Amino acid sequence: TFLGFISFYKRFIKDYLKIIILFINLLKGKLVLLFNFFIKVLKVFEKFKEMFLKALILKYFNS
Repeated sequence: TFLGFISFYKRFIKDYLKIIILFINLLKGKLVLLFNFFIKVLKVFEKFKEMFLKALILKYFNS
């Protein structure tokens, strides 16, 4: 899952907990308007994408 994937990198992403809490709250709460949910999810996803681009490059040892 996406949450499983990003949880591996939490050590390398500044303020990971603050952002993931927003994402989890969006997924578990009841939403009145699907459009507003979609916009919020896109903003959170874009934030994660930005953080991955700024994070250190990781590679396998001895490669």
